[in-house]
Amino acid sequence: GIPTALRCVPQHFRMADFNALFAKGFFDSAVMTVRNPYDRLASEYRMRALLSGKGFWKAWPSFSLWLEGNLEAATKNPFHLDNHMRPQWEFHGSGVEVLRFEDGLPAMTARIAALLNVSPPTNLPKVHDTSETPIEIIWDLSDRLRVQEFYRKDFELFGYET
Repeated sequence: GIPTALRCVPQHFRMADFNALFAKGFFDSAVMTVRNPYDRLASEYRMRALLSGKGFWKAWPSFSLWLEGNLEAATKNPFHLDNHMRPQWEFHGSGVEVLRFEDGLPAMTARIAALLNVSPPTNLPKVHDTSETPIEIIWDLSDRLRVQEFYRKDFELFGYET
């Protein structure tokens, strides 16, 4: 859970949060992972639908309704869903190296291991993998337009196709 003194868990801090909490130069390096906004939202929806399916009602809204409601909630409260909906550019900062999820976890962990001057892990566990979940997502044109507007800077800054 979220520590009571914070607005999100530490692994979801923005660079601005780290800068407020730690002295300049405290860290030797800073990296962040980005993901195509469409894939990021589809994965988030699937994960939340899976988690809700374990509850009493076992019902979940359509992707379009979920997306509209959660983007609206994130507009009002950027920390909504523990910062999972926040545009990724807001996590960025000076001196932060960007690692793309699409390049694969082995490439990302190898880069982090190199920064730490340690050997990369030989195997990576799959945690929260929703890629083979049978939860269908249908992207309506209105969904794509909402995402393009909300994550416009992510598409531009990190080089993702709209």
